[in-house]
Amino acid sequence: MSQPRLIPTMTEFTARFESWPSCALSLSLHFLRMAEEFPSDDAWIRETRASLDPSLKEALEVLDAIGILKKLAIRLLAHNAIDQSVPQFIDWIDGLEADYLGELLANASGRKKDTRSAESGIRRTKGGVNDTLAAWKGVELPASVWERVDTLRAEPGELRAFLVEVLRRFWSEHGEADRAACAVVIERELERQRAANRPRTFDELFTDLVGRRPAVGASDFEGIEEIIAVPACHLGPYVVATQVDEPRPALILTYEPGRVASRGRYEPGAVLPASLFRALGDETRLQILRFLQSGERYGGEIVEHCGLSQPSISRHLRLLAAEGLIGVRREGGTKYYRLNPETFAIIARSIEHLGK
Repeated sequence: MSQPRLIPTMTEFTARFESWPSCALSLSLHFLRMAEEFPSDDAWIRETRASLDPSLKEALEVLDAIGILKKLAIRLLAHNAIDQSVPQFIDWIDGLEADYLGELLANASGRKKDTRSAESGIRRTKGGVNDTLAAWKGVELPASVWERVDTLRAEPGELRAFLVEVLRRFWSEHGEADRAACAVVIERELERQRAANRPRTFDELFTDLVGRRPAVGASDFEGIEEIIAVPACHLGPYVVATQVDEPRPALILTYEPGRVASRGRYEPGAVLPASLFRALGDETRLQILRFLQSGERYGGEIVEHCGLSQPSISRHLRLLAAEGLIGVRREGGTKYYRLNPETFAIIARSIEHLGK
């Protein structure tokens, strides 16, 4: 059996910058559903979550638990149709054969956890896509949700009708009104990035796009031949890296435009993002930062020191890492956390400049 071909750290790629509305929609729905696990300063996420009708909220829980929406979006890559609008994407789903959905369901288990590194602000899947609600954080869902999931997975035709109904309703009630503003942001980002595009390593590309170094590198992904960079709204400080094998091995890097402008690489006089101060404005997160002043610690030590549950501490660590306040490294199955002195130096210089 041949060994997987790993990518040397210094391999350079000329990334493709593409608009991918269906992929962006699937991720927006993930972050909308997981707002408590992945805190965000995005106003649309907060407002939409607060205004969701209970029946639509439960339908979105079912949709995420099935774990097929992003897989459908990824399939558009093989059809050279990733630029489809959301309504076109929904119409495409409506025209799919039930057997086609059944094939995708065979590889999309709604209760299976996959590889992730959310604490670093990166959501990563390897060898395909299994972005399910349960996979994000082992979230416990009501029995009624799992019953509905099991029913729909057993009947692909019924699942197709469910997908179309839920997506059309969500788009009509919450998505379409936001589309125009997002489209302007995405088009500007694509024009800017395409004009300045050049060969870069994964680390260089990631840093240029989001203003911080990744906790994973190209060597963490097997045999990728290209990187597709997809700007999307409502991801907040998080970046999603998804490895796909068809039509060719590729890494899809989805990020929110403008994060470099609002974080990292600050010059004196630059305006620090409010989200950075919100990350500091919590007693538990300050307790974690003070604890890390004595040196690098692994997650269990932080949990014990703070006296809170592991899920609660994980949420705080994810936010601190996403804002660049702490760094993360993995050794075996353990993650170690440390202060990021560069970010604190930036904060200090910017605050000092305000007083002049």
